Amino acid sequence: MRLWLRRCGGRAAAVVAAAAVGAGAAAAGTLAQLRIHGYGGLVVPLEVELFDDKPATVANFVRLIESGAFRNMFFHRLVPGFVMQGGGYRLTPDLTGVEEVPHFGPVSNEFAVGTLRSNADGTLAMAKLPGDPDSATCQFFINLADNSANLDVQNGGFTVFGRVLSDPMGLLWFWNSLSHGNGIVNVGDPFGDLPVNYAGSLPPMLDNLIYCEVSLLKVAVSNGPSGRVISWPAAVGMTNVLERATHPAGPWTPVWTTNAASLGTIHHEDSSSAPVRLYRVRVQP
Repeated sequence: MRLWLRRCGGRAAAVVAAAAVGAGAAAAGTLAQLRIHGYGGLVVPLEVELFDDKPATVANFVRLIESGAFRNMFFHRLVPGFVMQGGGYRLTPDLTGVEEVPHFGPVSNEFAVGTLRSNADGTLAMAKLPGDPDSATCQFFINLADNSANLDVQNGGFTVFGRVLSDPMGLLWFWNSLSHGNGIVNVGDPFGDLPVNYAGSLPPMLDNLIYCEVSLLKVAVSNGPSGRVISWPAAVGMTNVLERATHPAGPWTPVWTTNAASLGTIHHEDSSSAPVRLYRVRVQP
């Protein structure tokens, strides 16, 4: 039996500031992309907003991404109707075995820092050790249901530091449709609920694991033939709006809009003659 993804409508999302760079501008916010590998050669994107009011948690997550700690990382726990969890294990450098993801030590619990954010369906939160609110390091999970009644009130609350903005292929729905023997196998602790890309209960090969490549949406500015070329990873399934300003406080003027239907890098050349130009990308459903 082969497992397939179903295409369905994207999740609702508010307009967010993604990243702003160019001519000395600082980042206005953080947008990450999770590229899921393992289902029949598909690369399935999830666009994720990281919350700036959870500064230590987000800084740690960004540091893990930028350090390469998540390279060849795979999801190691799937409990449909509850969570999809990763960040704990990856392939060894020679791609022949499995090792723990290296990290930078525990982060203080920020569940009650900034806006109080619940473990709602589609949010990202940090995993931690039982009975230790300040033990989060590198493992994170995606809530596949509204788990607020459970996860908001135990172990100091599980810090919600992001949310899925766009799920153009219905991946969260797909994960909730799986079960043991149908996309999940038990190969012993800590892989008792291991997501795989086949139906059955036999132990998986490394090619059967569900890998998660995590990257940040960063805007790059370079010189082109007729102006400045602005480039950024496409926020898939959403409208990408490039904006320009001459001061970080704005006003920000829309320059160009595109609907990103597939993975890749978006490029746009701005021929404006303004001596100082700041750029940012906004995404919206």
